[in-house]
Amino acid sequence: MRTAYILIQRDEIRDPLAPTLRAVPGVITADDVMGPYDAIVLAKHDPFERPVADVVEDIQRLPGVTRALVASVASSVISLVEPADHLARATT
Repeated sequence: MRTAYILIQRDEIRDPLAPTLRAVPGVITADDVMGPYDAIVLAKHDPFERPVADVVEDIQRLPGVTRALVASVASSVISLVEPADHLARATT
């Protein structure tokens, strides 16, 4: 299982978006934020069963969503490449 943050923009601020985002399959948590993005999601995904692109596609179908930018969590990608005990030894 991997995790990714998804940064979301929408065309106008109406009601909070986070409660709707939390209902999307694969979303662990979602928050409305202020700044260049309107909401942020933490999603879990399986590259073979439900890739992050599927989660993003579901989010982009929501009314008012104009953009969803994915930022994969590096530690979940690194753990697939190197065993965790190897990383622990490298930091000590």
